[in-house]
Amino acid sequence: MRKSAIIPAVLLLTCLLLACACSQTNEQQGERTEVSAMPLSFEAQNFKKQSQNCKSDTVSCATVQASYLLAVGGPDSVRQKINDTLMHYLKASLAIYAVEDEEFRIPLDQVAERFIADYESLRKDNPSYDIPWEVETESRILYQSPKLASVQYATYSYAGGAHPNSFATLLILDKLTGAKLGLSDFINDRSRLERIAEKHFRNVHGLSAKQSLDDAGFFWGEAFALPDNVALLDNGLYCYYNNYEVAPYVVGPTEFTIPFSELEGILNKNRIF
Repeated sequence: MRKSAIIPAVLLLTCLLLACACSQTNEQQGERTEVSAMPLSFEAQNFKKQSQNCKSDTVSCATVQASYLLAVGGPDSVRQKINDTLMHYLKASLAIYAVEDEEFRIPLDQVAERFIADYESLRKDNPSYDIPWEVETESRILYQSPKLASVQYATYSYAGGAHPNSFATLLILDKLTGAKLGLSDFINDRSRLERIAEKHFRNVHGLSAKQSLDDAGFFWGEAFALPDNVALLDNGLYCYYNNYEVAPYVVGPTEFTIPFSELEGILNKNRIF
């Protein structure tokens, strides 16, 4: 073939390759644009990891599993911020021995592997030990509006000891900014909220307004305090005290919902609805 005929062929092939590459890039950009243009919502995900001997029905083992949520759609920056928060609290729920944040700032697989490794180490030191360990977390949407979403993580675990443990973690997420909201973001009088919440707490436990919370076995001798976990529902502010938070394990968790009608004057409705 003459050299002059080769050059046009090479040019034609180059153009075709560039056209394909541009087409793929445009398709990828189109997919990203399509996802970002969707309203922000949440999709369920599943995770499960077990020690190797779980394959045998006759041998005890360790299991880590989770049903959790991730945000899809919406602006990229907002979606990523929400998903970072959701994954942070997912790993915190599964890392039952962790005390510092740094202890679960690792991939989800590694969180599970640490739990399983602790179990395998115990079995190695105590070959007769045959009680299975497990930790399971399930997350769900408690309430959702165009502006925010309330998410609950419900966790059950058993890793030896006298009894299993269960606890809940509640989050309020701003769907417009991706931020995790606290009480100060929508309540403008915390002292008044504490008084309202204490009334509900007493009602749940059948305590009079004058009865000592300490004598009744609550708050470990300290004054009444709002729970660490709150969530907005369609009918009010949901308050949840975990096991051990304000009373011995035998008492169990305490939960109640303060109707929005009781929060008039201290609730920033524009932040919520």
